[in-house]
Amino acid sequence: MTFFALTAVLLFALSGCGGLSTTTLKVSKVLPVVCGASPKADMIHMLPVEPIVVEDKSGILWMGLSSRHYENIAINWQLMVAWMKQKNAIGKFYKSCIEDHNENAIRSTIAESN
Repeated sequence: MTFFALTAVLLFALSGCGGLSTTTLKVSKVLPVVCGASPKADMIHMLPVEPIVVEDKSGILWMGLSSRHYENIAINWQLMVAWMKQKNAIGKFYKSCIEDHNENAIRSTIAESN
């Protein structure tokens, strides 16, 4: 019994909600989205980080970093955070551009219908 119930649920899930009604929209005109020049993200050039392995007197292996490579990790982290902020700004730029475009399209459609 549970096998059949599970099969029915899986079939409905895999159908992509195909059993639900659909809505058809009529597109009267298509306006191109013009955003202008977007901000660009800088290229990241990571500094090298090379761990070293040291064996102590009892034969235990230890992995570590030199002070310079440890500083390189911090610098690389700062570069990645700055790059992610730039990418976030690019996403916000396109989001506001599309939102402005949609608002203008709605206004022009309302103005044409009046």
